[in-house]
Amino acid sequence: MFSEETDDEGRPLVTETYYPPALFRPHPKWFNQLDTEWHITILLKEIYAALQNSAPALTSMGLRAVIEAIMIDKVGDNGSFAGNLNKFKSDGFISDVQHSALSAALELGHASIHRGHIPSEFQLEIALDITENIVHGLYVIGHHAQESVKSLPPRKT
Repeated sequence: MFSEETDDEGRPLVTETYYPPALFRPHPKWFNQLDTEWHITILLKEIYAALQNSAPALTSMGLRAVIEAIMIDKVGDNGSFAGNLNKFKSDGFISDVQHSALSAALELGHASIHRGHIPSEFQLEIALDITENIVHGLYVIGHHAQESVKSLPPRKT
């Protein structure tokens, strides 16, 4: 309670703040399988911290940075977001549907950086879903799928 904050009738307004704040959403189950020193893991940790601390614009900017880092990791720097995204798709890392989704997530980050947009929770959830899906698909599932196949018995001829 802060004595200077009152309603129209002069009664004090009471607010509650919890420290640390409640989780916006937990890390995915596979998150601990990522290398903790990897720059993309570090960025993702900062994104979850921004989410937990009600920093939606920083979250969208961070998601944009993660997407860019992933594209550059896979296809190199092609001079622009559009160039990286098109090369990412043409090299087979994403489908047409994923290209459209990544474009939307990138645009959310662009809007926060360049146009002062503060994303809604829904927009952040979608952008985070898109980003987590790409990280999981490119860096977690592929490795596990290859390991899983190694343990299968060979076909009988």
